[in-house]
Amino acid sequence: MRLPVLNRASLTVNAGECVVLHGHSGSGKSTLLRSLYANYLPDEGQIQIKHGDEWVDLVTAPARKVVEIRKTTVGWVSQFLRVIPRISALEVVMQPLLDTGVPREACAAKAARLLTRLNVPERLWHLAPSTFSGGEQQRVNIARGLSSTTPFCCLTNLPPRWTPKTAPRWWN
Repeated sequence: MRLPVLNRASLTVNAGECVVLHGHSGSGKSTLLRSLYANYLPDEGQIQIKHGDEWVDLVTAPARKVVEIRKTTVGWVSQFLRVIPRISALEVVMQPLLDTGVPREACAAKAARLLTRLNVPERLWHLAPSTFSGGEQQRVNIARGLSSTTPFCCLTNLPPRWTPKTAPRWWN
């Protein structure tokens, strides 16, 4: 069975913009984000992403190109934090930067700024997030996503208190 999803959908996001998709359950918000991350591909149409100096259509891009785009251009923050249980929250947030070759000290400084901005108490930074409350885990997960150097980041299922009006406050 085929279901018409995102029929004639169009979205343009410019550099520096923070866009919040807001709608009822089942309206296609997560489907759109998963499409922008190339987890879902449409039967027709295009998904154009600016990757460096080139535009790439995710629908027709080879798998290796999609992997490259995910590493450098499009970040993803899922609803749930999935990490090795014994790794500290600070290390979890630092990892995307470490993976790109950023010096450890710079990674730690940025991770500390993000954890502070997202109200993760400093006393928790050296503990494993698996011991945290659900809300604390979600904030560590968001900090990890925001620590990435990708110019575009998809965040799914933000906490209810993070509305279209409040999201830009913690994003900047």
